[in-house]
Amino acid sequence: MATVVDLLNTLKQFDLKSAITQSIEETEDAYIELNTQKQLFKGEDSTGSQIQPLYRSSSYAKMKNQMNSAPGYGVPDLKLTGSFYQNMKVRVESDTLILDSDVEYAQNLEKKYDADKIYGLTEDNQEQYNEGPFFNALEQKITEQTGLIFS
Repeated sequence: MATVVDLLNTLKQFDLKSAITQSIEETEDAYIELNTQKQLFKGEDSTGSQIQPLYRSSSYAKMKNQMNSAPGYGVPDLKLTGSFYQNMKVRVESDTLILDSDVEYAQNLEKKYDADKIYGLTEDNQEQYNEGPFFNALEQKITEQTGLIFS
């Protein structure tokens, strides 16, 4: 049976920053899905507002509305072929989670629609991510590396 001193030594050796980074990397798909399917596809940015600016061309707006009516007529969803969404990646640099897409035209979208509003989660979606996939992954790492069990 482990003593309090054993537990303290185990906790001193536990690298929380590394466990957090690994948990983010392991839950990348869940984060991206919340960003793309729960927000962008519906024409919603990371502030919970409608993606702006609206489409200028009424014929393009009509075509896009036929493809996806969820955002509403003229509201961008940043999805035509799906490549922008499919090429999204999450990475951790220093203490910051960075979401971006590596398609060649991503910079154009970032400039037009504001990268900070395209990439990132609304408060509700961030909470759903934190309390769901992220916490589950982190909890598993803590249990595996320390023996502590959450109830």
